[in-house]
Amino acid sequence: MMMRKIFLGCIAILLLSACDDSTMDLGYSIVPTQDELTITAETFSVPSHTIVVDSVLARTGTGYLGKYRDPETGAYITQNFLSQINMLEGIVLDSIENMHKEDGKVVADSCFIRLFLNGFYGDSLNLMKMTCYELAKPIDESANLYTNFNIEDPQAGYIRADGMKAERAWVVDDLNYSDTVRADAYGRFIISPLNHQYTDRNGRKYTNYGSYLLQTYYEHPEYYKNAYEFNHHVCPGFYFKTTNGIGTVAKISLSDISIYYRYLIQKYDSVQKKMVDTLSTRAVIFYGTNEVRQITQINNDKSRLKELAEDNTCTYLKTPAGLFTEITLPIDEIFKGHENDSLNIMELTLERYNNKTLGQKFSQGPPVSVMLIQKENIMNFFEKSGIIDNETTFLATLSTDYNTYTFDNIAQLATAMYNAKKAGKMSEDWNKAIIIPVSVWNENSVSHLMEMSSTRLVGGSESSSPIQVKVTYSSFRK
Repeated sequence: MMMRKIFLGCIAILLLSACDDSTMDLGYSIVPTQDELTITAETFSVPSHTIVVDSVLARTGTGYLGKYRDPETGAYITQNFLSQINMLEGIVLDSIENMHKEDGKVVADSCFIRLFLNGFYGDSLNLMKMTCYELAKPIDESANLYTNFNIEDPQAGYIRADGMKAERAWVVDDLNYSDTVRADAYGRFIISPLNHQYTDRNGRKYTNYGSYLLQTYYEHPEYYKNAYEFNHHVCPGFYFKTTNGIGTVAKISLSDISIYYRYLIQKYDSVQKKMVDTLSTRAVIFYGTNEVRQITQINNDKSRLKELAEDNTCTYLKTPAGLFTEITLPIDEIFKGHENDSLNIMELTLERYNNKTLGQKFSQGPPVSVMLIQKENIMNFFEKSGIIDNETTFLATLSTDYNTYTFDNIAQLATAMYNAKKAGKMSEDWNKAIIIPVSVWNENSVSHLMEMSSTRLVGGSESSSPIQVKVTYSSFRK
C-alpha cells in the first residue's frame, strides 16, 4: 500500500513538472476566483477493546473435525462437523432386473462414508477418533445456525436415538495407503464403513446402509429426483463428533457415500466361445457439497478467552469464534468545526504485535484478512450473505512489510454515522465498529474465519499507543 502511494505521488510530480504556463492553473481556472479550495488533515485517537464472541454463523464451504489445545490460553477447542448428502437431479441407476439380489432383494456388497481433506493443522500422524451419527431429520434449510448449535440436544430431535452409529479412528496421513495415493489432492480422506446391519425408521432391516439406499431407490424413485426429496425421505445427513484424541484438526472439503454392488452383464467366454452372464462390480456415489448444509460446531472455553479480553494493554483477534476488536469512532470530534466540509479520506491503520506463542506447537498465525463493519449490522450482514461494498463494510489484508492492517478510506461510514446522529436515528452502538477475521471467497464475498488464528493489536484502554485515524477534509473558502 505504501509503495502504491509513493508511486502515485511520483506520477503526480512528473505530471506537474511537465505542465507549461498555460496548463499550470488549469485546476483553478474552472473555480471562481473568489473561491479557494482548502485541504486540511487531522489525526484522532480511536478507543478500542476486546470482546468475547459467543458464536458465529456456521455457514462455510469447509467443515472442521478434531481437537487441539490452544497454546495461548491452554484451553481445549473441539470442532465437530455435520453434513447433508447431495443428490444429483436425474440420477439413474442400473436396471433392477440385472441387479444382484439375495432373497429377491437388491443388496450392496459394501458402503462407506468418506470425508475428503483439503488441509489440516496439527500432527498428520496423530491418532484421532470420531463417531458418526445418523440424523433423524434434515437441518432446516432456512435456519441460520451458529457454531454453538447443540445438535445433540434431545429436545431438538436431530440425532436419531435408535439410528446408525459408527465409530472410527483416523489419521491425516493414513500409512495404510501408498505414498502415491496420499500425495494425490483427493488421496487424504477419513473413511467410515457402514457395513453392519441397518434398521430404518420404520423398523425394516437391511444387510447394510448401502442396501437400504438401493432398495429405497427402486421402491421410491421419486425420493431420488433432487437433494430436497433425498434429504427429507431417505438420508437426512450425518453428524461427525470428535470423541477421542488431541492434536489434529482436519479441514473437510466434501463428503460422500460410496455404494458398491454387483450387476449382471454379458461377457464373451473364450472357452465356451459364446456370451455368458457374469457379475461385475459397480459403484454409485452420493456427494455432500456446499450446495447442501455443512455446519461446523465449536466447543471453546469462554472463561479463558475472557482472561485475554481483560488485558487492556492491547486488543485481540482470535478464531475460531473467539475474540474480536471493537472500536469507537470519535464522530463528534471528527466533525466538530467541519460541519460544512467534505470528509474525503479517513484512513484507519491497525498495528499488530508479534505473537507470544510463535514457534510453539499449534502456534497461531495472524488472520490474513479482516473486515470492518458497524457493530449493529453484523448479524444481518452474515445471515444475508452480504458483500464488501466499501461504504458500510471494508476489507483489509495483513501487510507483512509493515505488520499492519490498513483500511484505506472509511469516510462514508463515518459520514453515515454523523448523519444518523443529526437525524436522531441513533442506536446505542451508533458509532461503534467491529474488526472481524474473515475468509475471502472471491473479491467481495466473505465468511467468518473458522481456522485457528490469533493476533494482538496496538490499542486498548490502557495502551500508551492508541489506534489512530487520519482524516482529510476539503472545503471552499470565499
